[in-house]
Amino acid sequence: MSTLFGIGGCVLVVQVVLSDRQQAVSLTGVTSAFHSVVCGVPQGSVLGPQMFLRYTAHVALIAQRHHVAVRSYADDAQLYASCSVTDASTASLISRTG
Repeated sequence: MSTLFGIGGCVLVVQVVLSDRQQAVSLTGVTSAFHSVVCGVPQGSVLGPQMFLRYTAHVALIAQRHHVAVRSYADDAQLYASCSVTDASTASLISRTG
């Protein structure tokens, strides 16, 4: 990541924002137990959009290297590939195991 954006050394702000976070899921009034978050970007944070771009930048580079198309949005990324009808069963198998 550091070579892609020209950042060198230790970036303490990012480490502080990304470490020691927990999350829970709430559905129809029932909330799960909290669990530690080991990766990702805090949703709704001021630094979130910039951190998301830096966090996912290498995904596009790796995908393009393997001829997989990438579409990125404000807080989401989609990876997809196309194939002929005769290769569809192979592509389906790869997507389920990959």
